[in-house]
Amino acid sequence: MSIKSALVGPIKSPRRGLPTLARAVTIAASFLFTIVVGRALGAASAGLVLSCLTLTALAGMIGRRGTDLFALKHAAGITIGDRFPFAWLTIRTLQGTAVAAACFFVLTAVVMARTGRGDAVGMLIPLALSVPATGLAIFLSAVLRANARAAAGTFAEIGLTQIVAVPCVVLLATLGAATTTSLSWVYLGAALITLVYALLLTHTYRRDASEPYEAARFPGANAEMNHMASSSVLFYGLTWAPLVALWLVGTDADAGYFAATARITTVMNLIPTLQLTAALPTIAAWVKRGDVASASSLMRRLSMAALALCFPVAAMSAFYPEALMAIFGESFSPAASSLRVLGPLQATAIALGPVSAVMTVVGLERSATRSAMVCLLLASPLLVVAGQMYGAVGVSLVAGITQIVFAIIGSWFLWRQGITSSVLVPGWSKSAS
Repeated sequence: MSIKSALVGPIKSPRRGLPTLARAVTIAASFLFTIVVGRALGAASAGLVLSCLTLTALAGMIGRRGTDLFALKHAAGITIGDRFPFAWLTIRTLQGTAVAAACFFVLTAVVMARTGRGDAVGMLIPLALSVPATGLAIFLSAVLRANARAAAGTFAEIGLTQIVAVPCVVLLATLGAATTTSLSWVYLGAALITLVYALLLTHTYRRDASEPYEAARFPGANAEMNHMASSSVLFYGLTWAPLVALWLVGTDADAGYFAATARITTVMNLIPTLQLTAALPTIAAWVKRGDVASASSLMRRLSMAALALCFPVAAMSAFYPEALMAIFGESFSPAASSLRVLGPLQATAIALGPVSAVMTVVGLERSATRSAMVCLLLASPLLVVAGQMYGAVGVSLVAGITQIVFAIIGSWFLWRQGITSSVLVPGWSKSAS
C-alpha cells in the first residue's frame, strides 16, 4: 500500500472511503463545536463547559464498562438467527452509565461548590442526563461498525451530537441567550437525537439477533470488557488529563485556553488519523504474516507524509499562534503562548509515528496499556503543579512532553518486534542495534 493509495484511494473509491470521510467530518465537527462555544461564551465560561464535557465523556467511558469494545469485537457479521446478548449488554450499559452519571453530578458539583463555581451547578443536570444517552449510542455505534457500517457508526458514536449542537449554539449566541446552562441543555438534546439515530439504524440487529446472555458462549466476558474499558480510560486520560488538571487547580480561562490549543493540535493529527484509518488493516495483515519490513516502510512513509502535511499548522503554532487563536475569539488571545509550546511538541510526536494504534493490532495491547498507565501516573502530579504555577502554558509543556515520551516508549516496544514507524531515525530497525 502506497502513500498515494492511502490518501487518494478513498477518493477513487467513495464507498470504501466513507469511513475515512465520516471520521474527517467528525473531527471537523468537534473543532467547530469548540470554536462556536468559545465565541459564544468567552474563554472562561467555555473552559468550564468544555471541562465538564470532558468529564462526562470520561464518566460514560467508565460507565459503559467496555460494552462498546466487546460489541466491536464479537458482533461482527450478525444476521437473522445469530445469537448475541444485545439485551444484556444494553442493560449493562444503561446501569453502568446511570451510576457514572450520578457520580459525575455529585463529585463535580462538590468540586465546583468548593472552588467558587457553585452558581453554575445547574449546568450539570443536563450533562449528567446526557451520559446514559451518549453511552448507549456509542454501544450501538460499535455494533454498526462491527457490521461494515463504519460511516454510520462513526456518526452514531458522537459526531452527530456535535453536528446538531453547532447550529443550535450559533442560534443561542445570535439571540443573546448563550449561557453555560443553555448550552448544556443543547448538548443533551443533541445527544438524544444521536441516540434515536443509533436506535433506528440498529433496530434489525436488536430484533433478530438478541438472545439472553450465556456465560458459556462468551467465557470471561466481564473480565475482557473490564480490561478493554480500563485501557480506553487510560488512553483518554493521557489525552485529556491536562484539561482536568486545569479545571481542578487552575482557572476556567486557563482550561479554555488549553481546550482551544488542544483542538488546534487535533487538526494537526487529522491527516495521520485519516491515513491510519485506511492503512491500519494493511499494516496488521503484513505484521501477522511476518512481513514487518513492508509494514515498517509503510508506517515510515505515512509518518513522513503526515509530518509534511501538518508542518504548516506546526509552523504557524510556533511563529504565528495569535492568528490561529483568533479563530476562537478575542478572549482566547492569551492561549497563543500555550499553542507556541504544544504545537511543535505535537509535531515531534507525529514524527514518531502512530505507535499507539499500531501496538493494538500487532499483539502489544498490554504493553500499550502499561505504557499509558506509567506515563499518566508520572504526568499527573506534574500537571497539577504546572497548572497551579504556570496555568495553561505549563500544562501544555507537560502534556507535549508526555506524548513524546509515550511515543518513544511505544516505538521501543515496536522495535523489539522488528517494526519501526519513526521518521526521526530513518531506517531504524532491530538489526541496526
